Amino acid sequence: MYAILTTGVFLWLVYGIIERDLPIILANAITFIFSSSILALKIKHG
Repeated sequence: MYAILTTGVFLWLVYGIIERDLPIILANAITFIFSSSILALKIKHG
């Protein structure tokens, strides 16, 4: 479930970059950083 969330946030980040929309880029970049770090810790520590 967290992998799907992280993938979705990444795709929104790509969309924001393509559209050059700064609020979308910033919001999803921050969310992606937090989400991917939680996912990595979840995979590492179970």
